[in-house]
Order: sequence, then structure tokens, then C-alpha cells
Amino acid sequence: MHHTKISIVNNEIIAPSGENYAAFTERFFAQSLQGSTERSLQFFNEEYAQHIKKIDNVDTSMIPSRLKRRMSFLTQMMISCATKCLQDCAYDRENLGVIIATGWGELETTEKLLMGIIEGGDVALSPTQFHNSVHNTAAGYLGIMLKVKGPTLTISQENHSLEAALAAGHLLINSQQTQHALVGGVDTYFRFSVLDPHNEKYPHTFGCGASSFLLSRDCDHGPYLEIISLADTLKTVAYASQLANKLRDVHIDMLWLSGVSTPQPFLQKLSTQVNVINNAKNPYYPTDSGMEITAILATLQRGELPDKIEGYNIQGSSGKIRHALYVKETQGIYKSFMIWV
Repeated sequence: MHHTKISIVNNEIIAPSGENYAAFTERFFAQSLQGSTERSLQFFNEEYAQHIKKIDNVDTSMIPSRLKRRMSFLTQMMISCATKCLQDCAYDRENLGVIIATGWGELETTEKLLMGIIEGGDVALSPTQFHNSVHNTAAGYLGIMLKVKGPTLTISQENHSLEAALAAGHLLINSQQTQHALVGGVDTYFRFSVLDPHNEKYPHTFGCGASSFLLSRDCDHGPYLEIISLADTLKTVAYASQLANKLRDVHIDMLWLSGVSTPQPFLQKLSTQVNVINNAKNPYYPTDSGMEITAILATLQRGELPDKIEGYNIQGSSGKIRHALYVKETQGIYKSFMIWV
């Protein structure tokens, strides 16, 4: 399967559990990732529960003041994360593509824009808020700052946004449209973003964060990324069977299942003598932008898993972890890829 080696040259993260990759990794293995804070919200006479992981401060020293004062917090967070990811990395601006993923986009800016119109009429419409309300704001500002010459895309597919962006970056490089691809994912807490009625069985966690991954085809070291191409709308058993068949000659040390509502077919066909990480017991638990991919990279770097990950079941075997299979389901749609070193 490893016919084209596309490397993850560098990665970075801004998360409630660590303001950068090094801090996140330290807390991940110390089993001290930040838990969520529960808040209640009244909306149209209904009471809702929100389980929030929020970020309040981000290093924006690299952003020119003339741009920063026009940016939303979401855009500032994405640019901070992306520029730190590119630090000390050799890349050609002429051959760099940028793909930004956001599941929710600029909801906070959009609310301010609409409330301004409601309260003050059309004359209260802010031009800055208007152009900041579109879903590709972060990608636009990032392209300006980096003077990017390659393709610049924004992808929004709810909880599959980052996975779709990684696939798009992989495709850009594989098709030789670019030599490098900077893939980022970003979302931020917004008070009306996630409204679920109080339900102890399925509390909804909304994560705030950003992640960045620099992909390249001309690198002689891993970790490497391979997108697994299958029809993503197959029923669970059929998808698991085709996935197992495609990977029958591929060594797997770790199977990470994210939101897979029916994990048994994957466990039966793919989990023999491997470490399994699974949060399928709560299929409505979305993850922070890039947290799971970053955790996989940290695991491969160390060659082992922590004893415990909050919100996940771990069943493991001994041995060094060097090949990881990631499978994510959202509303019956599957995305899968291999990451290995």
C-alpha cells in the first residue's frame, strides 16, 4: 500500500491541554489532558448542556498589528499555529498549497454581524465583520501573510473537516500540483455552536483549538501519511471488510477508532494483537481540532501509549507502536488513513 511516501514534516497544535505540541505531548503522557467544563444555557425556553474545552490566550506576536486588529480570534489562532508549524522548515513558497479545515467557521463573527443589523439596521453593518464572516477568512489571511503562490482552499465538513483537508493536501501533492501542503484545522467555542438538550447519556463536548501539519513528498523520513481510498458511505460491516482486505499485507500496531458507533466489525477484522483506542461508547463526542491526529503522532514518536486517555477505552498488547490505522465515523460516513514511522 505504501506506494507514495508523503511525510508529515512538522506539526503544531494549540489546545486547551497544551499551548503547543511539546506541552500537549507532555500532558498526554502524564495523563493530564484538560477535562471539559460544563455550562448550562437557556435558549428559547429550553435548557441545554455544553461541555466546553476553551482557549483564552494565544501567542499572536508574529502577526502584524495592521492585520491583527482586523482578525477574529479563530483566525489569529489558526495563523499562530500555522506559522509556528512552518518555523525552521524548508519549503518553497512557489510550491506550497494551503488547506484550512473548519467544521463551524466564523460563527461568533457572524452573530455579531447579524446582531448589529438587528439592533442598528443596515447602517450598523461593519465591513470588517462582513468580510470576516465567511468560512475562508483564516485561509485568506494566512495566504497573505505567507505570500503563498500555490492553491489555497478551505474545507468545511463538520467533524470530518480536518480529515478531508488532510486528504486534499495528500491529493495535491500526489497529483504533483504542489510539492508541499500546509494543512490546518481550527474551530473555536461559540455559545450557540452546540445545543443539545440535557442528556446525561450523551453530553456534547465542544472543543476549541487549532492544528497544523506540513506535508511534503520530498522528505526521506517519517512519519508518513497514507489516505485509504474507499467508498465512505458503505455500511459498517462492508466498510470494515473492504478496509481489512485492502490492508491485508500491511502491518498495524495500533487501531484508533473515533466515534465509530458499531466498532465490533473493525475489532473482529483488524484488531488481532494490536493496541486499540476507542471512544465509540459515546458516538456524539466530537474531538478538538487535530487532537487525535496529534495524539497519534506523539504515540508514534514515543513508540508507546499512555496508560489512560480521558474519554477513551484502551486495550493493548505489548510491543513498540510504529504503524497506526485511524478510522473516524461521523453520521455514518467513514474516513481512514495510515500514519507510520
